[in-house]
Amino acid sequence: MFQPVDHQKTAAAVVEQIEDLILKGVLQSGDKLPAERDLAEQLAVSRPVLRDALKILEDRKLIEARRGGEPSSRT
Repeated sequence: MFQPVDHQKTAAAVVEQIEDLILKGVLQSGDKLPAERDLAEQLAVSRPVLRDALKILEDRKLIEARRGGEPSSRT
């Protein structure tokens, strides 16, 4: 489902990939994303880069972060 990201594209590429999965319906409202460590590994990015991408997605209201849990799709 997730593809490794070219490190030169960083957070923008992660945002684009997750956004695309949401728009295609692969990730639907209420779906939980993998744990941060697992998702960063699947995307082949650092956890800080992943956090930046998740923040952008949250600002765009595409995901909703929950305290003590993983972000979930909000479409």
